[in-house]
Amino acid sequence: MDDLIPSDFHQGRTPLENGFQEPEIHALNLSSNSEESVKAGPMYIEEDSMSESQNQSIAFLPVQSDTMSSSGSTEDTEAAYKSGTKPKKVPSKICMVCGDKALGHNFGVVSCESCKAFFRRNAFKGEIKGRCNSDCEVTPESRSYCKHCRLRKCFKAGMKKDLIMTDHQKQIRRYKNRSVGEEDPKEVSDTMELTKSPSNPKVQTRFVGDTLTEEDHATLQQLDHACKISFDLHMENGIRQPTSQKEFINMADISVRRLIRMVKQLKAFIQITQEDQLALLKEAVVEMLVFRSCLTYDLATDSWNVPNSSGEKVKVKRPKMHGDMKENYIRYMHFVRSFMKLTGNDRNVNLIMMVLSLFSPDRPNIQDKSLISKEQEYFAMLLSRYLNTVFPGQLLFPKVMMKLTEVRDISVAQSKVILQMEASDLEPLLVEIFNL
Repeated sequence: MDDLIPSDFHQGRTPLENGFQEPEIHALNLSSNSEESVKAGPMYIEEDSMSESQNQSIAFLPVQSDTMSSSGSTEDTEAAYKSGTKPKKVPSKICMVCGDKALGHNFGVVSCESCKAFFRRNAFKGEIKGRCNSDCEVTPESRSYCKHCRLRKCFKAGMKKDLIMTDHQKQIRRYKNRSVGEEDPKEVSDTMELTKSPSNPKVQTRFVGDTLTEEDHATLQQLDHACKISFDLHMENGIRQPTSQKEFINMADISVRRLIRMVKQLKAFIQITQEDQLALLKEAVVEMLVFRSCLTYDLATDSWNVPNSSGEKVKVKRPKMHGDMKENYIRYMHFVRSFMKLTGNDRNVNLIMMVLSLFSPDRPNIQDKSLISKEQEYFAMLLSRYLNTVFPGQLLFPKVMMKLTEVRDISVAQSKVILQMEASDLEPLLVEIFNL
């Protein structure tokens, strides 16, 4: 069970092949062409060596769609009727922030496009300092003069920042709509451009059709091989049953090391910059380990089949838990069981979900969001095609994609627990991960 460590992954220090380097992670030596042993502390446990695959809480919140109406004066309308053309609609709504003409509901409030964009840009910046007495009148003419009063007015009018969707949530909604035939025309257009682009032949076949392509089969083989390669890394002292929460958490040490070894085998990962590699791993490691752990969990015995240094599998059971850790564990196990039931614990689905968690362009400190978005788009459509092939007629894709938001909630909750621990209670690698 490779599992629940917080998503605050920070780097390692050993140079890895293909340019990936893990600055400052304690004693990582992850060459991919030989068997190695590492001294690993007693958390959530590793997966099956040959058959396992493996922001905060982001609720999937639908965004209120804007009612797009064109503005026009009375004179324009009268002229239109006289000429026989269709008159423009006159908006009847007024922005509750600045009083300008409004086009619809945005973040829970009737507002204009300008205030909608302003709130989206500034809602998460905290309090913006102003040079006024917090009593500025916000009008269409003055709204750009004082950001402090304008943002204050947005919140006072009832705008809610939790209705602002991240890139990650937008993509999930887009994929969900696409799976039931409600494709966004703009996104369809973007996809068509990708498939037609003569300058990027590699992308041309990526988004075409509902059946698996040759590239898809090659990608699935690469994921499977990378996962198996990761188990060449063994625990020096073997696996022992954890007797405390602290030992259980520290079992994540070997899991993280194996996970790093796996991702550095992926072509999609090594083509991005080192800075983006580190930023993605830092944020996704817990989510990836949760999906990976699904492949070793045994429902019948409530344990994980963990490979030890000899390649044999050891059944690892959880120790007695208490407090927030117990609550998080119950939530985690509910997720594991429901996901296994939903997908039949399909190995390839777990592997794809790991990579989808990794390639999330909405993570902080990402430089090349466009490239990462394209990779996530490809793996999302690979998942769609795979599910259509293996589970025909079941419409699993939107349900499986929604699991990405659930696993983020788990990651955040577990991170809070780990961050309350003393650094001396954790393995050095985990201390680096959580910046303790």
